Amino acid sequence: MPRASADGDRGGVGLLRVPILLLLAAAPLALGAVHEPAFIPLLAIGSAAGIASWAGGYWSRAHGIAVPPVAGGRLLVALHALVLVQLVPLPPAVLRVVSPGSHAFYESMSLVPIGWRPVTVNPADTARGLAFLAGMSLLYGAVFREFAAERWRRRLAGVVVLTACVMTLAALVQAASAEPTR
Repeated sequence: MPRASADGDRGGVGLLRVPILLLLAAAPLALGAVHEPAFIPLLAIGSAAGIASWAGGYWSRAHGIAVPPVAGGRLLVALHALVLVQLVPLPPAVLRVVSPGSHAFYESMSLVPIGWRPVTVNPADTARGLAFLAGMSLLYGAVFREFAAERWRRRLAGVVVLTACVMTLAALVQAASAEPTR
């Protein structure tokens, strides 16, 4: 079975590496990305890179190029399933056993007997968290696959360290300014 080349390519040219490095450098500049105009593009780009990397790995395996499985992939799938289960509506008797706290919360918030409810008390936030988990899992898979070569791992570490240094300098300047909360 053919193997990946010495620089970590699986028959491709590694087109995803530079966008991933740019994403990792730009993401902290979104100031925590608590607003949708900041976090949605970051999540979409990371997810797209992950999907493209997964498709590239699938294509490589189909053409006989050895691609190692993503480390911890099964644990990530189990974590996704755990979050997804929290969104499944359960009958009150089962909810009382599985999650007594959720059952008590639903009882305290309603004057009528509760019907089938999910374990989570805020399904919209749990679904949003699942979307973030999926996007970051895809990005993790892309980084794992695309940065297999030593040279690219060093570049990845360099980008992370350089970004952290820039953020530290910005924080020190902000702390020393006359109005540090601005």
